[in-house]
Amino acid sequence: TELERVANLSPDEARTQVLKQVEDEARMEAARLIRDIEDEAKREGERRARNTLLLATQRCAVEQATETTV
Repeated sequence: TELERVANLSPDEARTQVLKQVEDEARMEAARLIRDIEDEAKREGERRARNTLLLATQRCAVEQATETTV
């Protein structure tokens, strides 16, 4: 093949080189995907935490208002 000819490699060496490059690219893509998933999970966790705090604050406010007016 062209890679073998240009790089002066045997067929096995050329195949090994290509497989290594594909593996490296796959690992980089997997790492990027993992970072994206972690970022999304962090954003979702923060959104849920804010929502939980908001609900708790509202409930406390309602309880306080009820106790104050009774």
